[in-house]
Amino acid sequence: YEKNLFIHGCPHSYHRYHTNFFALGNIVACFARNKVQISEICPLSCRFSFRENFTDITVSNSILINETVTKINMAIKAINDKVDNISGCDELVVKEAKAKVASEEASFKQQISEMSAAVSESPIDIRRSIYRIQYELVMSIDSWNKHLMNMNKDKRRPYKATSSQGSHLNQAPSTPALSVGSSELLNTEDDETPSPEGEKMGHKRVRSDSYLTLNKVTENRSRLQSVNCRSLDDQMFQKLIKNDSKLLESDIKVAEKHPESKLYSKMASKTKQFFTALTESYRKIELPFPQEEHHRLTGGSRPTVLVNEKHFTSIIAYALTCDQYRAKLQLLKPDETETPPEPEAVRTPIFRATPKPYSPSHCEEDKVGHWLTVTSNSTDLLEPAKQLPTHRRQKSSDFGSEHESVINKSNHIDVEFQDGPTKFFCKIYFAAEFDRLRSLLMPGEALSDFIHSLSICNKWRAKGGKSGLAFSKTQDDRWVVKEMSRLELQALLIFMPNYVEYVIDSIDKRPTLLAKIIGACTVGFNNSHSGVNMKQDVIIMENIFYNVTPSLVYDLKGSVRNRLAEEGEEVLLDENYLHHIVDYPVYLRPHSKTFLREAVNCDTAFLAAQSIIDYSLLVGMCGDRLVVGIIDYIRKFTFDKKVEMIFKTNMIGSAGRMPTIVSPEMYRERFCNQIERYFPLVPDKWTGMGSDLQYS
Repeated sequence: YEKNLFIHGCPHSYHRYHTNFFALGNIVACFARNKVQISEICPLSCRFSFRENFTDITVSNSILINETVTKINMAIKAINDKVDNISGCDELVVKEAKAKVASEEASFKQQISEMSAAVSESPIDIRRSIYRIQYELVMSIDSWNKHLMNMNKDKRRPYKATSSQGSHLNQAPSTPALSVGSSELLNTEDDETPSPEGEKMGHKRVRSDSYLTLNKVTENRSRLQSVNCRSLDDQMFQKLIKNDSKLLESDIKVAEKHPESKLYSKMASKTKQFFTALTESYRKIELPFPQEEHHRLTGGSRPTVLVNEKHFTSIIAYALTCDQYRAKLQLLKPDETETPPEPEAVRTPIFRATPKPYSPSHCEEDKVGHWLTVTSNSTDLLEPAKQLPTHRRQKSSDFGSEHESVINKSNHIDVEFQDGPTKFFCKIYFAAEFDRLRSLLMPGEALSDFIHSLSICNKWRAKGGKSGLAFSKTQDDRWVVKEMSRLELQALLIFMPNYVEYVIDSIDKRPTLLAKIIGACTVGFNNSHSGVNMKQDVIIMENIFYNVTPSLVYDLKGSVRNRLAEEGEEVLLDENYLHHIVDYPVYLRPHSKTFLREAVNCDTAFLAAQSIIDYSLLVGMCGDRLVVGIIDYIRKFTFDKKVEMIFKTNMIGSAGRMPTIVSPEMYRERFCNQIERYFPLVPDKWTGMGSDLQYS
């Protein structure tokens, strides 16, 4: 029988707006038409561009310019105050100093004005100009600190050393704040000196250990008198104060324990006055920037990156621009003047045979190199992956094995630099190979824009991962920086040269879904002043969901064992996807299906040849578009994974299901078959056209 869901006799299409029921005995079948949504695969870009969206950079530049203006005003005010507080100096010298301050202030204001006028024209270049102005401000403050110290020197009287200190001290200047009354503070001739045996002092005897402490105080004060404090830099001066402050505290404690000793009280009091005067006299103009920012580091002739301890990727960005890195990189590159040998003799064999694309009767490559145009006989695309003809399935044996990659420590570059108490280090793995890859993926200005993009990062709590490793994303959301475990680093060092060659060969030639890794390094720093330090092994890879906001995200491994995420999770798994496609199947057109199949076949064949497992297809659903990419492909099938596979298979019992961890070939076969089923094909009106044509 039939039942109309709407009003009987309506003019609507019978098949489209009606539900049909058919009964046979106790069995009832219901047929209803549902609209099918057909999706398109969005391939990952073969080239990177960084200048699509300037809004966020422009806004942050405006804020940064205002902050820079505030810091310039603070610095100029501090310099003027120091100049005004100098007494006893030549009026002409003071007048020239004030004129110089006014000139520098006008120069800074002019540069700020020019930047503010062009803030929206080239935001990345404006950001570099801001860093340059901040660098000039720091250099100006350092210059003024030296200049003001020299002005103080001109008004000081020379220090007259006692005969016990040696004639070489006669030329040493006294400390600035101690020029008046310094002899009273430092003179100890009138002080009583206890003997080793402990003489009576005020009808009481001092212990011998107290006598040793007093000797240290006297020796330390004599040493401080002989120091040419004007020649000390900030780091040496702070170290001097830090070391001797501990002795000062010890002196005061001894004096408190022996209140009857006038000598101890007097020595502790004078020592305390000496340190206080010394500290105040060398209170330089402080930099108006946070301590974690290192503006003195330029890397070359002009500053392009601001190194910030809170953004560890800025260390990598600085290392990639500094002269030290460029000089070492030049040594790794082959001499262009020499005649290059034949390609077959110099290239590491990644493919033992040239990968076979789809037959010309099935697919034709378009002008930009994407396999998107289906021209004939596409009906066989409905077949499952395991039934594909052998000539269309890429084999892992077509790719070079992991052992063909030769590890050479000279391929890595170590970059070390220092600013004050902070030491930075960055070990760049396969520097020449990744430099070549980046130059192809980021042509023109994109390569320098990549450095700017990498200079600022924020911690990111990646959803769906179980490794517990740290993730970060650059501020512009372009790059994901992932921490590597020890085993992942070892795997990367083995197969990364082959990976770079594979990606380079794929550019504009072969479809690929690998989320591109464009750098790997060990980065860290150690700040001896604040005690802050860090060290991480990281890879830098593209963010698949850059500039898109998917409504649903799935992490698909092709396995249904323990692959069910709880409701509300941001990243869902295979079983969640299977539940989803029951009601909302994800259909693909022939050209998208062809691209997906070809890319998955080639990529997984390469990964299997390198003994890589545990990778997954990340799928983001953005309406009728699917943003897809293969991620987490640096985990090798090591001994621990073999043990895990055997244990789960034989001991736990899988209820007929294959364990998640299997051998690379089995993992690849399962992955390809499941991805084939996850995304069924919907033929269009062009499917099958031309199948009867014969070409001579």
